[in-house]
Amino acid sequence: MMETKLNEALKTALIERDLCHQTKHQAITENRTVDDKNEKSKDITKIDFICNKVDILIRPAEFEETCFIFNMVYSLFGVNSKTLLSLRNLVTEVIYPFCKEYDFYRLNYNHRFNIYPAAIVRAHKVKDIVNTINFCNENRLPFRARGGAHAYQPASLVNFGIVLDQRPRDKVLRIDEKEMTVNVQTGALLGPTVNTLTSKNLLIPFGTCVTNGVGGLTLGGGIGFSLREYGLTMDQLVDAKVVLANGQKVHANNKENKDLFWALRGAGGGNFGVVTNLTFKTVRVKWETI
Repeated sequence: MMETKLNEALKTALIERDLCHQTKHQAITENRTVDDKNEKSKDITKIDFICNKVDILIRPAEFEETCFIFNMVYSLFGVNSKTLLSLRNLVTEVIYPFCKEYDFYRLNYNHRFNIYPAAIVRAHKVKDIVNTINFCNENRLPFRARGGAHAYQPASLVNFGIVLDQRPRDKVLRIDEKEMTVNVQTGALLGPTVNTLTSKNLLIPFGTCVTNGVGGLTLGGGIGFSLREYGLTMDQLVDAKVVLANGQKVHANNKENKDLFWALRGAGGGNFGVVTNLTFKTVRVKWETI
């Protein structure tokens, strides 16, 4: 009887693992969260059965990593696998340890740090960020915010918690040439952002690596080639949109939440809230032939 249940659960779980990408892709292309009645009402996984009901000696090898991580989350925080899996109903895209993409997304630029998050939320909308923060608060789960994933240290990763990955939010949203400002999503990388700005002969004093994330660089200060002439990247920041620890969305600038704005510029990496958008003052530059 147990063997029959295991075979059925394994078959379902393997199918779900293969459908990880398809489910999220459908949600993204339809511009919605996976929250319709059919998605909520059907039994979306048998992985909790495999991890919690099956004898460890006959547990399928391909689910050892998933079961270890889920069991550690339960041991440390009292959150079971069914609750963890319910996160997929709240956000556009989430990657679990049983998903094929997990080993790629659980690592940062520096692969020396072997971190195993319980889930990686790929935030496509600010609503994904708010829902993830609220989910972690409700279940007392640790989480880390990640921008470009360039960091040498694993500050944007967490073992057995939730990684909030903003790399899908990587656009230069608006360039105002009259006001000389630009609004950038926090997951944007320096290379594409610089290319977009230089097409308008504009510049922000950025860092030296094209794979650096705009968010992490700015909130950490921002040292770059043009430091002596234009200062740090954070010196050009004029506004930040932030989701606070309680899920509230606020602006931080020289008029609103001034203390928060001061703190974000240099110590903002995951300390005071999750920054979703950054507005910078730009400078006009000319092309020079060398």
